[in-house]
Amino acid sequence: MPRIRLLILMGLAGAFVIAVFSAQAAERYAPEGVLLTWQQDPLTTMTIDWNTTAERESVIQYRKDGEQDWKQARGHSFPFPYSERTVHRVEITALEPGTRYQFRFGEDSTELAFRTMPADISSAPLRFAIGGDTRHDQEWMERTNRQAAKFDVDFVTWGGDLAYADGREDRLYRWVEWFDAMKELITDDGRVIPVLAGIGNHEVLGGYFYNHDDYEQNDAWRERIAPYFYALFA
Repeated sequence: MPRIRLLILMGLAGAFVIAVFSAQAAERYAPEGVLLTWQQDPLTTMTIDWNTTAERESVIQYRKDGEQDWKQARGHSFPFPYSERTVHRVEITALEPGTRYQFRFGEDSTELAFRTMPADISSAPLRFAIGGDTRHDQEWMERTNRQAAKFDVDFVTWGGDLAYADGREDRLYRWVEWFDAMKELITDDGRVIPVLAGIGNHEVLGGYFYNHDDYEQNDAWRERIAPYFYALFA
C-alpha cells in the first residue's frame, strides 16, 4: 500500500508540474495577428508586422538559431483601419542568407522563427505556394494554410481578393478572421511563412478605382479606397 500511495503522489506531482508549465506557456504574450513579408532583399531582410489590442512597443528581439544573445530592432506603429487594434511594423536588415532566426515581441512573449532566402538554390529546391481569393470561408483558408505549412514552403504568393472585405468598415470582421486563419501558416517547428500579396478588386471600395469619379493616381487616394490593403501590407 505505501508503494501504491507513493506512485499516486508522484503521478499527481508530475501532473501538477505539467499543469504549471502549461499555465505559464498560456500566459506568454501573443499578438492577435502576425504577417511576415519583404520590402527589400529577401536574402538579408525580413519585415515583421503584428497587430494587437494591447499597448506594446514596436520592438522585435531576434537571434540566429544557436545563439544565446538577442538583438533588437525598432519600427513604428499605426492604426489598424476601423478598429481598436494597432499595427506594429519592424524591418530587420543585415541578416545572413539561408538562415533561420528566432524572434519574439518582448521577453514575455512567445517565440517564433523565420528563414531568409538562400543565396544559392542549386543544391536545394525553392518551394513556394501560389494562389488567391483566400478567405471565402475561414475554415477553408485555415485548412489550405495548414497544407502549405506541411510542405515547409519558403513563402506564399497571393494575387489578391484576400479577405473579401471590399475596403468596407462593416466588413472589418473579415480581416479579423483572416488574421486568425494566418496563424495556421506556421510550421510545426514555429516558423512563420512569409507572404507576398497583391491587390484585387475585393480590396477596393466600389470594386475598381474607376468607380470613383474624382480618383487620382496617388498614394492618398489608394489608401482611401483600399484602406485595409495599404495599411496591412508593407
